[in-house]
Formats: sequence, structure tokens, C-alpha cells
Amino acid sequence: MGELGKMNQAIAIEHQSKEIQINTIRYKLLVIEFTGIVNYETLKGMSVKLSSILYEMEGILVLDIRKVTNLNSEFVRAFTGILYVISERFTRYFIITEDQKIYNWIMNYNQLQDVKPVMNFNEIGKALELDSLIQQFEF
Repeated sequence: MGELGKMNQAIAIEHQSKEIQINTIRYKLLVIEFTGIVNYETLKGMSVKLSSILYEMEGILVLDIRKVTNLNSEFVRAFTGILYVISERFTRYFIITEDQKIYNWIMNYNQLQDVKPVMNFNEIGKALELDSLIQQFEF
């Protein structure tokens, strides 16, 4: 796992590749996990580092925010800036959250039309199942 940020800034951003197989199709996931407090202060300089991860790695993007400790309006304002950086490269990706308010915000936010909020990795598998069936019939 690569790590961005310093723990004394109250944020850690780690990334890793995972593979998931749905039917006969193997999907590569780029998982970026946010831990700690996410706000403008802790995200300073992170968008450049995040961009480099996004351009170096491949796969379906998964943002895991389950370990963010401040899922409030401060988080939403700061995280929206990160989502603009991400949307330059990805139009469709997943955000894992267990917080119902954040889940609803993602569902209802106009800029995130092709972004799917999920509660866990099992839901990603279910969401990719239709894709895998379509790909099987394209061959």
C-alpha cells in the first residue's frame, strides 16, 4: 500500500489494487481509502498527489470513506473538491460509505450521476454483475 499525508495532519490516504471476479470477467479495482479528518486544511496539497495515483494506476475506482471521522458539512465541502479532480479522469466509480446521510448526498448530487454509493465490497460485486453479463455476450 502506498500512503499519502502524515498522521499528524489527521488524515491518511492509502491506495491499493484489488481484483474481483464476477462470472467470467475479472475486474481490477483501484481502492483509495481515506482515514481520519477530511477538510480543507488536511487536504492541502493532496489533490496533486491524488492525481498522480489516478494517472499511474488502472482499474475501476473505489473511494472508501468508511474510516473518515468527520462525515459532516465540512467533509462534504472539502471532499467535493477531491471529486472534481477525480472526475477529470473517471466518470463512473464507487464510493463506499456506511453513513446514510453521505450515501443520500452522493445519490442526489447532480455532479455525481455515474457515481454509485455502496455500503461494502459485496455491493460493488452486485453492481458489476450486469456489466459482466453484457461483456460476456459481446464476445
